Amino acid sequence: MAFAEDTREKWQHWLGIILAELQDALVYRHLFREVREIVLANGTLADTPSVYWAAWFDTYVHYGASALRRQLKNSDESVSLARLLRQIADQPTLLSREWYLRDHPGGTEAWFVAQAHCAFDKFAGSGGQHVDSALVSVDRDALLAAGKDVESYVDRVVAHRDKRPPSVIPTLTDMDKALDVTFDLASKYHLLLERRGYGFPVAAWVGDEWRDLFKVPWISGQADGVRGGT
Repeated sequence: MAFAEDTREKWQHWLGIILAELQDALVYRHLFREVREIVLANGTLADTPSVYWAAWFDTYVHYGASALRRQLKNSDESVSLARLLRQIADQPTLLSREWYLRDHPGGTEAWFVAQAHCAFDKFAGSGGQHVDSALVSVDRDALLAAGKDVESYVDRVVAHRDKRPPSVIPTLTDMDKALDVTFDLASKYHLLLERRGYGFPVAAWVGDEWRDLFKVPWISGQADGVRGGT
């Protein structure tokens, strides 16, 4: 019993770390998109050539791609979604229907109990008494498939320079899709491990106050072309 409880607590802890990192990635993607729209809406700004645009773009792409890669790693020292799903698939009996219903945050009223059974069916199949390894493996395969091109790109270009170029250069759309799949799966397993749904309304969480930064001149008190310094 102690082993089962300790393992579930470990998985819950890992999932908290995973979701926090994915939330950061979603926030940074939201800010990247919003700033891009600000730039495109300002013709003068958009038409002003600068090496800064390449640095800004590469910084976001490398961060976002690396954040995804972390969730795909399977080493024994990794805290990742891929490794979490692998461990759940290897030890499915630790997540039983009886455990899921015990002390469920929804309560013991018939309607809540019925909803809890329906939620657990997503992981165990209809009436299954514990999580079905095959269903978890399907989710893990979907995770790895969604991120494989991004992972290869980071491994061979971002983390270090490999003599073998990546076979595919993922686009922003590819990275966005992989991030969405990864976050959706992490949210799904929050329903299993924490027995409640998980949502993250990015735009509402970020708000609009961050825009105030762009209403303030960034360079002041200097003649054109003159940099500050000593």
